[in-house]
Amino acid sequence: MSDLLKALTPTPTGWSNNTNYCKWKGISCDSSQSVTSIVLPSSSLSGTLPPNINCLTNLNHIDLHNNSLYGPLPSFYGLFFNLQTISLGHNNFTLVPAGCFYGIYDLRTLNLSNNLNLKNWVFPIKDLANSGSLHTLDLEATNMMGDLQSEMFDSFPNLHTFIISHNQIGGNLPQSLRKSAVRYLQLDNQGGYGIGGTIDVISSMSNLSQAWLHENSFTGRIPNMSKCTNLSDLQLQSNYLSGLVPPSLLALSSLNIISLDNNILQGPRPVFHKGVKATLEPNYFCRSDVGPCDSQVMILLEISEAFERPGLLLIKGNNACTGTDEQYPNRGLIRCERGKIVSIDLGICYQRELSLPHFPI
Repeated sequence: MSDLLKALTPTPTGWSNNTNYCKWKGISCDSSQSVTSIVLPSSSLSGTLPPNINCLTNLNHIDLHNNSLYGPLPSFYGLFFNLQTISLGHNNFTLVPAGCFYGIYDLRTLNLSNNLNLKNWVFPIKDLANSGSLHTLDLEATNMMGDLQSEMFDSFPNLHTFIISHNQIGGNLPQSLRKSAVRYLQLDNQGGYGIGGTIDVISSMSNLSQAWLHENSFTGRIPNMSKCTNLSDLQLQSNYLSGLVPPSLLALSSLNIISLDNNILQGPRPVFHKGVKATLEPNYFCRSDVGPCDSQVMILLEISEAFERPGLLLIKGNNACTGTDEQYPNRGLIRCERGKIVSIDLGICYQRELSLPHFPI
């Protein structure tokens, strides 16, 4: 504790070598005079944390978020069975050392969010693999990079909050999310290409309440969301999602807010329950008002669905045979006569047996 006293400026109120550290502001001790918590959030502190902080073997909680601490994080290796909370977000740390969180078996909360000066690092799955009690993980804006391992959530059966927004994460959504207990999922605003692939995984997350997946590179359809009966906040804007908005999403009674703008969604303009705050444009809906699409437009959309390529025939508007090139990017694939589709060139598609919709004569 003497090293911590020397490291922090200004000296926290009441801290002095002439006073028992168990009486210092923000410090708690057990009956044996061992430090159990260091809690000084938003205290305008600067300085570095001493590397021997892991000698406080009975430490349960360290909360120094929203200060101006800098330098490398200390290693918490050795605090295997007691440490439950690490809250060091909103500081200026520069490095997460290898093995920093290794073997902290009872860790419940890890928050390093908004340490913008951290050297690039990857998700510490090896360090946290035995932290099965972890329930809150917030690593937003920490210069994290790389892909998330497919089975990583199998190590966190109690995790309910997972936040890694504003990083440089790529790859696809981990399949282990399907059976996780996660309720609050924030993966938005990844730099570079971002996270891609489909969002099918979230359709199995029955505990999910909030999903922020915006500003990534997700593709494909919005899946059947009927199992997500607790979902209240869904942010999907600024991706490459296509196809029709599924009826199961419109039917969710728990939904309060949804953003679908800046995708390539098609078909009728979706209508959500009264009270749902929905942001829908721009997209490729057939009409700007509520109502059905023209039958020929719907047939083209059904063909796209049959090829499992919902963005194959992009149509913005409610007439398959007229409109500007912006409204109809794939004009060269379709030939019309007298306002009726007479041929569709699907030679760009791979050959497969399909059940295509019937065209009315």
